[in-house]
Amino acid sequence: LLLRAAEQRRRTGAVFPPISTLDALRSCVEEPGGGRAAPRAGLRRAERLGPAPTRMADSQLFCVAEERSGHCAVVDGNFLYVWGGYVVRGRGGTGRTRAGSSPGFWARADAERPPTPGPERGPSIEDNEVYLPNDEIWTYDIDSGLTMHLMEGELPTSMSGSCGACIHGKFYVFGGYDDKGYSNRLYFVNLRTRDGTYIWEKITNFEGQPPTPRDKLSCWVYKDRLIYFGGYGCRRHSELQDCFDVHDASWEEQIFWGWHNDVHIFDTKTQSWFQPEIKGGVPPQPRAAHTCAVVGNKGYVFGGRVLQTRMNDLHYLNLDTWTWSGRIPINGENPKHRSWHTLTPIADDKLFLFGGLSADNIPLSDGWIHDIITNCWKQLTYLPKTKPRLWHTACLGKENEIMVFGGSKDDLLSLDTGHCNDLLIFQIQPYSLLRSCLDCIGKNAMILESQISLLPPKLLQQVLKKVTFWTAANHREEQRAQNEETENNYHWINSN
Repeated sequence: LLLRAAEQRRRTGAVFPPISTLDALRSCVEEPGGGRAAPRAGLRRAERLGPAPTRMADSQLFCVAEERSGHCAVVDGNFLYVWGGYVVRGRGGTGRTRAGSSPGFWARADAERPPTPGPERGPSIEDNEVYLPNDEIWTYDIDSGLTMHLMEGELPTSMSGSCGACIHGKFYVFGGYDDKGYSNRLYFVNLRTRDGTYIWEKITNFEGQPPTPRDKLSCWVYKDRLIYFGGYGCRRHSELQDCFDVHDASWEEQIFWGWHNDVHIFDTKTQSWFQPEIKGGVPPQPRAAHTCAVVGNKGYVFGGRVLQTRMNDLHYLNLDTWTWSGRIPINGENPKHRSWHTLTPIADDKLFLFGGLSADNIPLSDGWIHDIITNCWKQLTYLPKTKPRLWHTACLGKENEIMVFGGSKDDLLSLDTGHCNDLLIFQIQPYSLLRSCLDCIGKNAMILESQISLLPPKLLQQVLKKVTFWTAANHREEQRAQNEETENNYHWINSN
């Protein structure tokens, strides 16, 4: 349809000055305000990003995010924002340097961390585990692809296992684990600034008592409130309550580690912390690495782990009356027990479950739809079985597509953990005709170059964004194939 309109304009003589699509694309990608962030003060291109892009392929190298797990991601408008997490470096075949040899990355230090009580706290702290830079935010434009922006202000420490959420264009990050232990700090950044800058602010002038330090928690967003549930962390002896399952302890310092099932609320309008009075129902067991989702006034919780048990139970908390449902009885088949998965609302009565780590430590690639009305799970048999993910993120796009970013494709306790930087998109309804046309043109830009230049300016801009997107996607796929080939060669050499 777009090309037909362009052809009609050409026949009537309403043509635009001839341009090269690739030249237009290059200006879109490389100029400030185009497809990537303009350099700002403090950006050390030579150290972080390499030389300035001079060709299309070089500029696309900029648009490849670091592999990561345990990060935060939110959607606001047409953009997916990704911050934080960690990655394993120094493995054969990754083509990346070991911790400490790349500016802007920080190794997770053994000397400064408290004793770690077993596997479910997270991956063991090793020399080649690296936190991702705390001053970078990756922005995925659903129409054009991936860009990176440097951040300023009161930066959070580089962390994994934090909980991210978005309210009215503000990206909130709470908790997590850094090289000094667990955190209960709360930060936010305004994603809708006019000048394109991203400035972190630490929330310190608040009322009430925040949750104890923890990571791998989840939250519900409801009525301008951030409602946090669960997580793994530490408490002092005087703070022990029924909402806490003890895992390990340092009796000398009177510090206990374990799982939570308490509920804490941060009201973004009044800047205050408080705990609601739970008025009834049976709460879920304490847990971490679970997932939460809001549908209407109900906050759902699925799965997670406590002690040596991974779960597949589903509960909800009524966010108006503060009553728990108890374990919801399921009609028919249940998904496997799991942790480090995602649960995403996709309709007024549907939830989408994806991935995670099974009870027998197998990374999962299955997807399920839960019908809230019938209390039935239905497995999606058409999803690829070669794309397992755990400790990833999943967000709902503007056309109801599920966008899964990052995560690990291996058991995180494995010595050869394979972190991911690709974006999996699960389409649960047909795209609009315009979206389908733009994608088709973007995939076939070289063939259609002479016709693309005839499009009206507004459509031309949208098409160039799609060309950018598919060029970057093809580049990342080629790079991924090269990395896999290098890794296979590495394993072959080691085995011989």
